[in-house]
Formats: sequence, structure tokens, C-alpha cells
Amino acid sequence: MSEKRCVKTLLFIVVVLSFSSTLVRAADILFIARMEEMYMPGDDKIKAYVESLGHTVTYFNDSASEAETEEAAAAADAVLISESVDSKAISHEIPEIETPMVIIECWGWDEMGLTLGAGQSQAVVSTDLEIVAPEHFLAAGFSGTTTVLTGLVTWRGDARFSDGIAGDEATVIARATLVDGVTYDVIYVYEKGAALPRAPADGSPAVAADMRVCFGLDEQSYAAWNENAFALLGAAITYALGGSSEAYSPIPADGAVDVPHDVVLRWNPGMNVDKHNVYFGTDANDVNEASIANSSGVEDSQNQEENTYDPNGLLEYGQTYYWRVDEVNEAEPDSPWKGHVWSFTALNFFVVDDFESYDANDNQIWYTWKDGFGYGVPGTAGYYAGNGTGSAVGDENSPTYMETVIIHGGNQSCPFMYSNTAAPFYSEIIREWEAAQDWTADDVVTLTLFFYGNMMNPAEPLYVAVEDIANKIKVVTHPDSAAVQVQVEGWQQWNIPLSEFDAAGVDLAAVKKMYIGVGNRAAPQMGGMGSLYFDDIRLYRTAP
Repeated sequence: MSEKRCVKTLLFIVVVLSFSSTLVRAADILFIARMEEMYMPGDDKIKAYVESLGHTVTYFNDSASEAETEEAAAAADAVLISESVDSKAISHEIPEIETPMVIIECWGWDEMGLTLGAGQSQAVVSTDLEIVAPEHFLAAGFSGTTTVLTGLVTWRGDARFSDGIAGDEATVIARATLVDGVTYDVIYVYEKGAALPRAPADGSPAVAADMRVCFGLDEQSYAAWNENAFALLGAAITYALGGSSEAYSPIPADGAVDVPHDVVLRWNPGMNVDKHNVYFGTDANDVNEASIANSSGVEDSQNQEENTYDPNGLLEYGQTYYWRVDEVNEAEPDSPWKGHVWSFTALNFFVVDDFESYDANDNQIWYTWKDGFGYGVPGTAGYYAGNGTGSAVGDENSPTYMETVIIHGGNQSCPFMYSNTAAPFYSEIIREWEAAQDWTADDVVTLTLFFYGNMMNPAEPLYVAVEDIANKIKVVTHPDSAAVQVQVEGWQQWNIPLSEFDAAGVDLAAVKKMYIGVGNRAAPQMGGMGSLYFDDIRLYRTAP
């Protein structure tokens, strides 16, 4: 670990990611959770995703009485049990209810008769699952090694998977080797009427009263779930509800924006589907009207077996695209089944830094963004004494040294602390590129920085500076002297016309350094101490 001082971040609201897709059948889902503050960020994230599938999701407190829980579960189309619940509060109450259930609470699997093991979870050693039944609907179209986490550690601690041991009549979908070196069953299903490996703790028979999907991605992994993890959850919900004959859960999600240009489109195939007809274009009506006989105005791929489609370089910056997947089963007379028209918009910017790649290994944030504190041990290789200002970047209280709760996009943002109480009375971090950057390519016109302030910060200037290979530098100061304080809910977006740098003589075709700081760099004066978060530094082709 680098020799940096330990800095503390302020925990604010959780930025809940939104997910969106379409499902044919809307259902009433009972979501049983502990309903305590510590667990709500993860549960809210899952609830939002299931709602984006078109379902109505109702929270239900695990502390409710047995009678209340049984009544609510029996009335629902399906029950989703959060890993946050007290296992005994659920497993002793509803195993006998004839409602399909998706059970993330692996600590209750033994009490519900669903595992031969102890019904617990262990720390992961990989971000991957091994799909062992790729042909099954619950595999969501994945096969082989599939990455389901963005990292091994979240703000809740080590990410964990269940150490399940499925019974003889379960179908195992995915496995993983955990920290003890043993390979366990992480996702598996018992169909209605299947024999369970043990009798549930409530005294009901050792038979699945209805479908039971064991979905063993522990609550401590929620914050690290990627789109694949959510796709698998979507497949679990859909399968529990009886499946669908149409494609669903598109990736990118319906209505997604800022989609990378190298995206490969993917969807979950419906049940009893052999092939897919894909229609893709820039006109919603053309895509909706396209057919095997007439696909004029769209790109198409017919009778393909894969549940993916590669636009193959067709995407233009800022353009909205529409696509549709028809499902085919040649044995069915009413096939193909026409799919929904989904849309997404390609990104309209280039990434300067999104702060997603930094970690606690060989790519620590302060190796790239040099601060005033420096890193390493004097006299040893790689030592950096600091840039001489009152800045500190990163957070050693975080497993990745990055902020994972207060984020604008992705999974991380950059913590920045400043102290302007001593000379030079300003604080800045500096990124220098090995090769000069061309900020004139593709007609970009705006530099954008997203930042998150703190109401306790003193009102001091926030600035960005750009320096070219000839050491010509231009500092641009935010027009609001109190911008570092929280004035609006959430993140603030600062758009800086590149013409401000160009007019000062900076060669934007040969950018060498970028500075972000707090204080008056030109006329320093004593200030205070504070903290900010930075995220998503971008170059836009049109002003956002």
C-alpha cells in the first residue's frame, strides 16, 4: 500500500442505477426485505430493476407476522426474497405456500430445505460464474465463464456468493469456486413438486410447493452486480412466472443513452425459441414495420441462432437507434412472434477520464492524478513527493481507494480533499499524458466535468486548467464562487467551451496536462478545508 495519509469520505445518498426493459406479462411481485437503512440501497436497486421489467413490486417487511406473510405471499404472482432478510423470519413461515419464489437469501436455503449445505455464503475469489446449463432459460443466454461483478469488494465489504449444494432433483445453472477452494452451486432451481434434499424447518413436506429458484448472489455483492447479473435475475423472475415466447431484457436497456460505439446488442430469448430475426435502424416506424418479406430501410439478420447482434461500426455520435427481435420456432404455426421496438442513443462524447479503471493494485488513483501528498517512501523507486499543493486524492478507507456510493456514472468516482490553510493556499490534482492528446478531433467543442460538493465546504473557487506540450497553460474558473458547496441535489455539471482554452493560445491538438483545483491559483490567499467528488470528464461534439 502507498504511504498516503488516511482520509475520510462523507457518505451521502446512494445513487441508484436505473434499468429498463420490456416484458410481455406484467405481474405482482412481493419483495420481502428487512427494510433497514443499511440494506435499502441494494434492495432499492433490485426493486427498480424488477419494476423496469414491467412488474409491480411491493416491499414487504420480514418482521411481519406469519399470518400476514403467508397471506401476502399467497396473493402474489411471485415472491422475491432479499438476502437482507432474517432467514428465520421467512424460512419458518412460507415454504409451504404455493407461489413461485426467487430466493436470494441463501442463509435460509437450509431452513427452507433447498440445500444439503449449511445455507450460508462465502467471499468470492473471482468476479465470474461458470454457467453449467447454458441451454436452460435461467442461463439468460450465457454460457461458460460469465462475469457478473464489477469487483471483488463493495462498500458493504467482500462480495459473496452462496455455498449451496443442490439436491438431486434440482437443475443447477451456475457454479463458482469460493474462498475455501470448493466449488458450490450458486444458481439452481427446483420445479414444482420436486423432492427437496431435506424437510423445511416449518415442518412442511420435503417437496417444492411451487417453483423455487435459488439465486445465490449475496447482499454484499449487490453494489457490484453488472448488467449480466441483472440479466440472470431477470431470467429468474421471468422463468418463475412461466416464461415468455418473446425476447426480453434488452442490453443496452430500452431507452439507454450514452451507449458505447462498440456495443453488441443482446437480449434474453423466450422459452421454446429456436432462432431470431433482428431488425435495426434509425427510424422507429421502419423497424416496427419490417418483416421477413420486406426489411426496407433497416439492417436485418434473419433466422440467426445467437441472441446477440453486432451493429459493426454503424453507430454515429448522438444518434438514436431502434431495434426489434422476433422469436422463431419453426414447429409453431404462429411463429415468428413479433417483438417490441427498443431504442438506445449512442454516446455523443469522448471520455477523458471516467475514474472506473482505478483500483488498489497497480492502478491506484494517485499514480495518475498527482496530488500534494505524494506516494511511496523517500529514497525508493517510484517515490513521488507531491505537487506542493494542499490536495489529497483517493480514500484509503475504501477497498479500491475510490468512492463507490456517491457516483455520477459507472461504479466509482474520485474523492478529492483540499486544504488551503497554508502556502501555496490552493490545492490541485494534475494528470499528465505520456503522449499529447488531440482535443480537436471529431469536432469536439466542450469539456465537461461532473462534481459533487459538500455544504460544509468554504466558498472557494473551483478551477480547471489545460496545458499543452509548449507549456502554455490556461486556467478557467467556475463562474459560481460557491460551486464547491452543495447547492442543488446530486451532481453538478460544468460545461467549459474549448474556445476558452483555444483563445488563450493553448494548442488543443497537443494537450499534455489537465489540472483540477480549488483556490485562487493566480492570486493565492488563505482559505479553508473541504472535500469534493469528481466523475466523468468528457469531451462533447455538441454542447450538452
